[in-house]
Amino acid sequence: MVILSDEFGRSLCVSRMTRCLLSFMSPPMQDIPLEIWQHVTSFLTKEEVCQLYGVNHALYSIAMDQLYRECTIGSPLHAMTKRYLSRLRDVEVARLVRKIQIAPDDLFRHIDMEKNSQRPIPEAALIAALSNLHLRSRDEPQSRKLRLPGGPPKPNVKAMQSYNDILFIMSQLTSVTELELRVSKSEPRFFMALDLPSAIITPGWKTFGSTLRSLYIQAPVESLSYLLPLEKDLALPDLGELYLDLVRADLSTDVSLKLSSTILPFLRSQKDTITMLKLHFRDPIDIGSFLSNIPRMPNLHSFSLTQLTPNDELAEAGFHGLKRFLQTHARQLTSFDFESSASVADFQVVPPVDIFFANSSWSDTTLPALQLLGVDLFPVGPNHGLINFIHRFATTLVSLKIYHHFFVHEDLAILLNCFRGDKPLRGLRISVKRFTPSIFTMFAACVPNLKNLQLHFGVVAGTLEQTAGTDSDAFTNELSSLYFPKFKLQTLALEDMFRFGGEFYPRRIALLKALPNVEILSGKTRLEYSSEL
Repeated sequence: MVILSDEFGRSLCVSRMTRCLLSFMSPPMQDIPLEIWQHVTSFLTKEEVCQLYGVNHALYSIAMDQLYRECTIGSPLHAMTKRYLSRLRDVEVARLVRKIQIAPDDLFRHIDMEKNSQRPIPEAALIAALSNLHLRSRDEPQSRKLRLPGGPPKPNVKAMQSYNDILFIMSQLTSVTELELRVSKSEPRFFMALDLPSAIITPGWKTFGSTLRSLYIQAPVESLSYLLPLEKDLALPDLGELYLDLVRADLSTDVSLKLSSTILPFLRSQKDTITMLKLHFRDPIDIGSFLSNIPRMPNLHSFSLTQLTPNDELAEAGFHGLKRFLQTHARQLTSFDFESSASVADFQVVPPVDIFFANSSWSDTTLPALQLLGVDLFPVGPNHGLINFIHRFATTLVSLKIYHHFFVHEDLAILLNCFRGDKPLRGLRISVKRFTPSIFTMFAACVPNLKNLQLHFGVVAGTLEQTAGTDSDAFTNELSSLYFPKFKLQTLALEDMFRFGGEFYPRRIALLKALPNVEILSGKTRLEYSSEL
């Protein structure tokens, strides 16, 4: 730390990083575009940004913009929440916020505790408490306090005041473009029981509804009617990205009915604006009818679905709903990410998801514009259904990611053969059961234009077999004999069989020689990767 003086002669304590920033101020500050200063300050920590307050008015404005660009209103017990609730009451500070996360945790539970602590104690309960005190043994500590009924002790937080502060702040946030709402499973029960005037987000829809571009909601389905702007006069004209991460708080809840009465009307009102839709269902529920009834969204280009696979009947209904959705948006989808897995208790009775892709009824499902495809299926069955499904998009796919499927060499060859020639595939994430150097031969022959490869494996062949007359294992010696100058791979991510250490140095050197065009290996440059340390 050093002492500098500002333009008014005041002493400032400045860190090394901030001194580097100030050293760029040789030209008159007004001659440097504001965007450049904002970019430079984005590399500073919050503590360093705070040190810019007293330099001059321009840097003060930039520092304020950086500090309040993203805000989180969390638990009312958290010190940072109290700070934001205080500062954001200032309209000039509130208009700086671009992204806000609202995760009040147990706010409504605390409000319920406050109200319970204010309820009058019944006379019979008071008499019983005093009787227990009178009959207390003399051996018990005299300092024991009399505990009266009427709820748990009042928490050291003014929860109702926090609730009112949040409602007020929602009417101040005029520039928000990204909103995250996180509600715990227990909150809907307390909220409904409290009979509060409105949900904490309600005033915000009219304030930042015209600027909001991204909406993320992680909440129980029971709370959606309080969180989503379902009124006809509340429009979100710029909303492009919608991510719903849903769980069921009560097992008796009819999830299909909730989805139909909340999400579907909201999607209908936003069908012309949404460009990216992500749906994550954390419970094994029937989503077939819901997916089938989603209206066509003409600007949708990215769709992601994560679900727990229910029983056979519901799983098949869900896949029919997914098929209907894909057919409705077939000509416009450029990105599709699908994850389906069974819970640990149920996966033994759920058929492998591959059989649904192998079903002939999927043969008429084409996505002619699809460029990005991600598939994560569990339990894993034969790969042929999945391979046939992927083959339909070989002429358009630019990126392919497959999780949990460990391919044997024969199936990997079948998968890669459809990408031969001038196919556009440039990124691949895949797993193999048995890793041998010959796999690189397969990649170089089938997908020579591949740029990025993330390779996972079960076992490595030949690493324990010492080659006669050498100090290297069979894997390293076979890899040393390979050379792929025409393989255009630039980025390669491997697991730790090439980790750093003296005994792995020959293996890393052999890999570098075999792949001369690779620039980044497991996040390191060629020079860093070839280091013996």
